[in-house]
Amino acid sequence: MPEDDQESARSTKARPQFRGLEETDVLREMEIENSAAGAEVTRLVAAYYCKFKTAIHEQGLAAAPAMMFDVSCPIEKVAVFTLITFVEKELLASGPESRN
Repeated sequence: MPEDDQESARSTKARPQFRGLEETDVLREMEIENSAAGAEVTRLVAAYYCKFKTAIHEQGLAAAPAMMFDVSCPIEKVAVFTLITFVEKELLASGPESRN
């Protein structure tokens, strides 16, 4: 993968062509198999998750509540909400003993 593509894949900012989508459009697109907007949400979730894991690794679990993402458009909001939902489900599934 070229270096510009790698940097774009790690970016927590939506690509320009998706920034104008309304939240309802993003959610509808996520239901469509192989949609470009759905793929962008997946890319953003992966980038946010990587940033989240790095913060936890460097600062410990106490950093989790303070993790703030700079969301500037609806598709980024959907991606952050998707990540939060995923992390909450994982924590609940792992049980209280894994949080000690």
